[in-house]
Amino acid sequence: MLLQNLTELRELYLDGVDISAQGSEWCQAISSSLPELRILSLRGCSLSGPLHPSLSKLHFLSVVQLDGNSISSTLPNFFANFSYLITLSLIECGLQGSVPKIIFQIPTLEILDLSFNVELTGTIPQFHRNASLRTISLQSTNFSGPLPNSIGNISMLSKIDLRHCGFTGPIPSTMVTLTGLIHVDLSWNFFNGSIPPFYMSKKLQSLLLSGNSLSGSIPQSLFSLPSLETLRLSYNQLSGRLYEFPTLHFSSIVVLDLSSNRLEGQIPESFFTLESLDTLDLSHNFFNGTVELEKFQRLSNLTVLDLSYNNLSVDTSITNTSLSTFPQLFMLALASCNLQNFSDLQNLHNLGFLDLSNNRITGEVPNWIWEIGNGALRSLNLSLNLLVGLQKPYHIPNRFDVLDLHSNLLQVIDLSVNKLCGTIPPCLAKQLVNDYGRYRFFSGDQNYWGTVIVIVKGAEREFVKILTIFTVIDFSCNNFQGEIPDAIGDLRSLYTLNISHNTFTGTIPKALDSFKGNTGLCDFPLNISCRHTGKIDNVPPSNPYRKDEAINWDYVSVAVGYVVGLGSILWLLFFCRSFRHKFNDQLTKFLKRYLTPKTGEKDIEKECKEDAKLLMRMLFVFCQKSMMQ
Repeated sequence: MLLQNLTELRELYLDGVDISAQGSEWCQAISSSLPELRILSLRGCSLSGPLHPSLSKLHFLSVVQLDGNSISSTLPNFFANFSYLITLSLIECGLQGSVPKIIFQIPTLEILDLSFNVELTGTIPQFHRNASLRTISLQSTNFSGPLPNSIGNISMLSKIDLRHCGFTGPIPSTMVTLTGLIHVDLSWNFFNGSIPPFYMSKKLQSLLLSGNSLSGSIPQSLFSLPSLETLRLSYNQLSGRLYEFPTLHFSSIVVLDLSSNRLEGQIPESFFTLESLDTLDLSHNFFNGTVELEKFQRLSNLTVLDLSYNNLSVDTSITNTSLSTFPQLFMLALASCNLQNFSDLQNLHNLGFLDLSNNRITGEVPNWIWEIGNGALRSLNLSLNLLVGLQKPYHIPNRFDVLDLHSNLLQVIDLSVNKLCGTIPPCLAKQLVNDYGRYRFFSGDQNYWGTVIVIVKGAEREFVKILTIFTVIDFSCNNFQGEIPDAIGDLRSLYTLNISHNTFTGTIPKALDSFKGNTGLCDFPLNISCRHTGKIDNVPPSNPYRKDEAINWDYVSVAVGYVVGLGSILWLLFFCRSFRHKFNDQLTKFLKRYLTPKTGEKDIEKECKEDAKLLMRMLFVFCQKSMMQ
């Protein structure tokens, strides 16, 4: 074997080598061949367990690193017998059962990392004053119980990571005395009580306490720690006001997340002096007052800003043009911030995510919004506003991952000739299903909406003073796929639906007829039975609006027939007097029959004749202009 002639070897690093050996095999081979071994590092070697007792013969071991193997057994007691053990790292090894408390009390142990062993249980015991631990990492294990007050005895402790465990009780106040702390992650446990001030931890860089049941106020001293870079206190029950704190010119706070608490009052002006700030999340609290978005421009490194769901009124107007307009901002969330317009947001050059939902923004979505971020915008949420349409011209970029417009006052949706893909969510169709009861109180012109130009079957149509209860949907010439949601067939006020030239498959809902270019569709009104189609693998034709595509002679023949028929009728009307009189009489009868009010009017026949003559004059004018051209 490879190790037989290496009896003097003291350090063995075989990380990433595929050994694929059983526990008894590799443990006995190492212990018998390498009696002087100090460092054993076999991370990611496809080793199996259990850890054989023969390893206990390696009396000089100081470092054991077996991360990423399938030990799948309990942690043996014999590690406590290693007099020189400094590092014990068994990350993601499938360890099971309860960890012996004596492991935490090894006098020489400095690094203990048992993270990502989800079936590993245990509690943290009391610590002696001579404990040497610098790192305790139990992330994503099933450890539980309280943290002992004696944790303050570990004077050398610099990192403690207990994220995603089951610890309970208060955070020991004795942790304040740990002056060497650098990283503290106690997030997503069941800790309660108040937050220790950590005012003596001048080296502290990360304090992560999210996802607990912590209450009380936030210690003001945390914001003044000279080395603090990340402070995450979200998803707790913290309350009270945030007061101004001494500003440090060299403040190093990069991430500040106080979201989902019960904080109130105004946002401290001190926050606007944190020049290194990259992420600021104050959402889902009770902050109040008016805050000018312009103030955040001082934070030139800011990439994430979330002020959503407070009692704030955000003023988005920019008055000081000398300041750069958020040069690094990538995410801006201002949901429920009492916004009424889109003003001064078009200059966010690097924006990728924009949430303006649940506000009072009225009018149309401006066409410049699609160019926000210079091509970086991927998610746009404008739901729960008072928007009535989309300003044209617009072209939704194909880079969009999320476009949320639900719960507005939209009546016309025209997304044709884009590069949108994926399926049409059933929830979108359901949002469009009209409830006539909403309009029962409308009167006069309140249920009309100006003039709308929509492309219907390739031709522009202008709807003048259309009823707002009508719905127009145009998803044509995209790359939508899957089945057409049944809810679209339930649109009781649907006036126009165009979903042609996509890749839809399946059954066509009733009352839909604009389905050309979707070769996977079947059933009525097509002459293709779904029972005989089998799997649809056909590729639909390309976008019909592309200039380089071949001529479609079906369209040409239909157009020629239409022109010949219409031309014949117009020729007879123009040159044949007898035909013209008969046509006039028939048109008068038609108007009289269908336009007579139920109450009746004496002069209806006279009015209908005048209307018929007016229509004839219009036809003559049309013919004359056509001949002149």
